[in-house]
Amino acid sequence: MDFETIAGFYDSFGADVRLYSFIEAKASEQFQLFGYQPIKVPLLEKTMFFSEEIVGTSPWPEWNER
Repeated sequence: MDFETIAGFYDSFGADVRLYSFIEAKASEQFQLFGYQPIKVPLLEKTMFFSEEIVGTSPWPEWNER
């Protein structure tokens, strides 16, 4: 069976994952020193969440409780 990957998604393993994890941990430490808190967001979102009704017309909308 031939499986096609989704464009923009790929598997990482080994040294690449270790390096990414190291950099992520160091960046997280620095950000937390300045009061930033971690956030986890869904990998995929419904396109309707990016509609003008939800985010308005700005390409960089501020946080919106809706």
